[in-house]
Amino acid sequence: NTNYDLQDLHCDDADCDPLVSGGGNTPPTLSSVTDSPDPVVSGSNASFNIYWSDADTDSVEGIICKTNAVTAGTTPSCPGGAWTGPSSLTGTSPVSLTYTAQSADVSTSPNSYYAFVCDSPTGDCSSSSSGTFSVSAQATSILQVQKTSSGYSSAVPSATFGSAPTEGNLLIAM
Repeated sequence: NTNYDLQDLHCDDADCDPLVSGGGNTPPTLSSVTDSPDPVVSGSNASFNIYWSDADTDSVEGIICKTNAVTAGTTPSCPGGAWTGPSSLTGTSPVSLTYTAQSADVSTSPNSYYAFVCDSPTGDCSSSSSGTFSVSAQATSILQVQKTSSGYSSAVPSATFGSAPTEGNLLIAM
C-alpha cells in the first residue's frame, strides 16, 4: 500500500488518483463496434463486440443503447432503453454482449444502436460508436403431403409458403 498526503491527491468526480501529469481519470476510448450476424433471425442471438482502450488501464462495462445517450455511473444505463447491457466488468478488449432478437424488431429494422464503455471506478463513459442491425422473421417450412388411396403418404417437394395444396393433399407448416 502506498500512503499519500491529501496535498498529493487530485480529486475529480469522486475519483482520487495520485497527482501524475494532472491526475484524475481519463474516460475510456471506444474505437469501434461490430454486430453479427446481420441480419439476425428473430429468436436468435445478435452478438456485439465493443473495441476499446483506457489510458488508466481501468476495467470497463459496455452497454448497447437504443438512442445516442448513456447515463454515466458505476452501473451505466440508457435513458432511451438498452438493447443489451451493461456487461460484466472486464479489463480486456473487446467487451462482448448478446441480444436475443424479438419478432417486434422485424418491423423496425434496420434497428439503430449506440455502443458505450464506462470506467469501473468513476463511471466516466466514452463517446458513442453507432451502427444498425436487421432482424428477419423465422423461416417457416412447408410440407405438402400427398393423398393416396390408402391414406396420406409421400411429401411433394414443390410446396411453397402461401401456395394452395393440390386437391386432396395437405399442407403442413413446421
